[in-house]
Amino acid sequence: MNTDTYRPARKGATATGILLWLTLVIAAIVNMLSSFAGLSVLIQVAAGAVVLVCVLLLTERYRRRRIARNG
Repeated sequence: MNTDTYRPARKGATATGILLWLTLVIAAIVNMLSSFAGLSVLIQVAAGAVVLVCVLLLTERYRRRRIARNG
């Protein structure tokens, strides 16, 4: 029986992921609705920046977890 692949989950790892995904979805919805409603470009840019940051953080989080898993 190979138990080398078992690693206990870190505390906070799931909460961080959920928070990032939730922020990403909310910011994307705000960006979409502000475009349709014709709101200020500043709101659209701010929401787009939040989406971009969330995508970058989620990508980096995935990459680090994958590297840690594969050694």
